[in-house]
Amino acid sequence: MKRWIIILLALLILLPSVASADVIVEPENSFFWKHQQECSHIEGRTYLANGPDGALSLYPAPGSAGSKTIPNGEALYCEWIYTDKEGNVWGYSQRHELWAPLGYTRVQYDNVAFRAENKDKIVPNDGRSVPAETPKALYEYPGASNPFLVDMGESIWPEELYVDAQGRTWGSVGYYYGIRNTWVCLDDPANENLQGEAKDPLPSGFSAPKSLPSGSRIGIILYVVGGIMLLSAAAVLILFRKKKHA
Repeated sequence: MKRWIIILLALLILLPSVASADVIVEPENSFFWKHQQECSHIEGRTYLANGPDGALSLYPAPGSAGSKTIPNGEALYCEWIYTDKEGNVWGYSQRHELWAPLGYTRVQYDNVAFRAENKDKIVPNDGRSVPAETPKALYEYPGASNPFLVDMGESIWPEELYVDAQGRTWGSVGYYYGIRNTWVCLDDPANENLQGEAKDPLPSGFSAPKSLPSGSRIGIILYVVGGIMLLSAAAVLILFRKKKHA
């Protein structure tokens, strides 16, 4: 009985993450709602800003004036993309609630990159599993940093297998209690210390934008126009006062 109480408490703790993993979250963004049919949902990936001038401009809508600038290297997690008429691909950053031109980013090495790099070494499972009583250290990809230990009292039956350079066999876990697309080492499933060398970011795979609005230039224009309007108003006020005193 005590064991089932512990499992129930663990499920209650994980309930928010389970819900977020199973439900596709749609952006609270006016452009998205107007162009929802033209936006595509992709497997969420972390993109790193890589603008041409050491920074990247983010936009309320693709093609609008830039409203925020972030330094190169800052992370953008995107699950929704939009391709404009010029072929520029935009990703919606959930953190910033703005659109980023993905052609000016690099992508963080992840499970998608691992699978593409090792597609010839990943094979169907031959029947191996992780027993129910064994805790499972789940990695984003074999050897990734920051694994997390899960002990839900249920076995895992991986869909595919991969053998790393050290001869360890890993199993892909498509879904486990709300957690998607991870790997577990079948030879040492509870080990959280199997991290390999850090992987460098990769090209995003999207072409550099052909043309983008410059938020800074628009800002300068607005300041200039505003200044001219203030000077004109001041001149009219001075002339009015001179006529009044004449």
